[in-house]
Amino acid sequence: MTCWVCCSLHCGSHWLLFERLKTDREALEQLQPELTGRPLPADVLTASGSGLDPDISPAYAALQVARIAQARGISWTEINSLLAKHTTGRSLGIFGEPRANVLALNLALQRAYPTQRVLDRRAHAGHCVANSGPARWDGCSPF
Repeated sequence: MTCWVCCSLHCGSHWLLFERLKTDREALEQLQPELTGRPLPADVLTASGSGLDPDISPAYAALQVARIAQARGISWTEINSLLAKHTTGRSLGIFGEPRANVLALNLALQRAYPTQRVLDRRAHAGHCVANSGPARWDGCSPF
């Protein structure tokens, strides 16, 4: 049995990585059928070596706007406004990629639009796609 961290450390042509990506894509499409067959940002299904990166791509965050707006009962505009405030560009204008800070975004969402629900971690575990990708924005957070 291979753990997700081991699999995420393989080169891009390794068969274990392909199998994990296929399984994670299928699980994601079960949870969010509207994503079926759509091209996805790479960070939707991949993770760093540690899997603890605090940022996701703005494209990945944008895929989650409708789901979060519906779950919190607020408009897409309000979510997009917070997303814009917590998205940074390339470092020094040339290094890296633009990124959205998941922790800061989730904290801002909770402050601006508090929820009263308490999630049962066991029931919620299936929502976090195989618990293998980077932190999902408002998906695998503690609130």
